[in-house]
Amino acid sequence: MSTIRDAMEYRRQERAGEGNVVQMPATGKTNLVFREDAAPPFDKFLALLEDRPAKQAWEHKLKDLPDQEASTYDALLARCAINAGWSDQETVNLLLAHRKQHHEDPRIDGAYYLDLLKRTKAEPGGATPAGAGRSSDPAVPDLIAKLNRALGIRIERITKFGGNDGTYELTLEDGRKVDLGPAVNVLNHRLTKAAVASATTEVIPPYKQIQWDKVASYIFKAAGLAPMEQASDQQELWWWLRTCVSNATVQDLEESDKAGLTKVIRERAGLWAFRNERGELLISLGGFIKAIPLNCGARPTWKDICLRLRKAGFRPRDLEGRSDEDGKARLNVWQSPGRWEADA
Repeated sequence: MSTIRDAMEYRRQERAGEGNVVQMPATGKTNLVFREDAAPPFDKFLALLEDRPAKQAWEHKLKDLPDQEASTYDALLARCAINAGWSDQETVNLLLAHRKQHHEDPRIDGAYYLDLLKRTKAEPGGATPAGAGRSSDPAVPDLIAKLNRALGIRIERITKFGGNDGTYELTLEDGRKVDLGPAVNVLNHRLTKAAVASATTEVIPPYKQIQWDKVASYIFKAAGLAPMEQASDQQELWWWLRTCVSNATVQDLEESDKAGLTKVIRERAGLWAFRNERGELLISLGGFIKAIPLNCGARPTWKDICLRLRKAGFRPRDLEGRSDEDGKARLNVWQSPGRWEADA
């Protein structure tokens, strides 16, 4: 559907001023008007659609939501509009137009919209744009307070990108972001410490593993889900890795066994993902790049992937088998910075 065409239609309706009008008292002394042909303010609607989460909510293209009900998208659009400074009437008009756009019951009795406005404004930290990753769990503020005490930093929210195989991001109160990577990184105190230090220059306190597991559990429980479209380049890389590796055959190998390594290299027949005896992931870049469009729909360049892998701590190296009459068996791979957990 064309959002520009939608906007032009709403300008026409905005000028027409026709429809079945129902007035109900809202908060304070304000009265709101609910009409089936309500139209959002034209210029503000165009400006709102420049925000990608709002545009995706309007078009029902946020596939990582727990459901695709109109009420779920109503809530997301209300957050976007209120966060952009829209009035209650303008927000209601947007939601009524949204329901008409997707052929849904307009619910012009008004009670539904009054309750939605009240709940949206009462959310912690005010209204949050769609996809911003703020969890609705009432326990989250307490968990974040515990994390702030444990880590010595000031976290505003925690976002998870990409579903079960996703990556985690901290947003601090001053706006800085800390990319923690996938769950296996969060469970590693050293990697989390390095991520925080890199983004903030702050050094979090030391923890024994049993203590750190509890801190990591706070991070997991406090994370709100956001669509992968909102992820950073590095978060997107981790999603590509986990998705593609989970759909590939991962060949275990022992680098000390040169004969076995030679056989694997020469007979790999399309295999591109390997795991060594230390549990590190070794990937052949050509195979990985071919797997990304098949599994994730993206088409990154060779240079882009190399840059992202280096930033994620992967390093290029050669796997070498023994030399024989056929020459030396060799395969260039990129090695993960630590143990790769397939189910993390």
